[in-house]
Parts: sequence; structure tokens; C-alpha cells
Amino acid sequence: MQARLEPLGYELVDLRQGKAGRRIRLQIRIDRSESAPTSGITIDECASVSRALEHWLDDEQVLGPDYVLEVPSPGI
Repeated sequence: MQARLEPLGYELVDLRQGKAGRRIRLQIRIDRSESAPTSGITIDECASVSRALEHWLDDEQVLGPDYVLEVPSPGI
């Protein structure tokens, strides 16, 4: 996953996989590769990373067709 985030300028802080009903739930917490302690990730950045990862997950069928992807920042 880190290899997918680095070109976008983010790093993987935490990855959790579980269930959301019958679907796989994947939660990926991100931060900027070079962030200052007081600068947080915006909702727009989370959405942008989510869209990029969804394209990869869908194209490669990494989790199958039925999953939930959450991309919050460490502060959320």
C-alpha cells in the first residue's frame, strides 16, 4: 500500500482490515510524507487519495468487487 501512496506524496500511518456487514472494510490512515506537527490532512486530500486507491483496488481486484474503503487522517 505504501508504494501506492508515496507517488501521491503521502505515507501510510495505519492500515486496518475488517468486516462491514458482508463487505470487506479497509481503513487506511494517511499523513503527508513531510508534514509539520501542526499541519493536518484535509478532507479533500483524504478524498483524493481515496479515489486514487479505489481505481487501483478496482482495476486489480485486490479486495474483490464488494468493499468499503475509508481514508481518514491520523487526527480524525
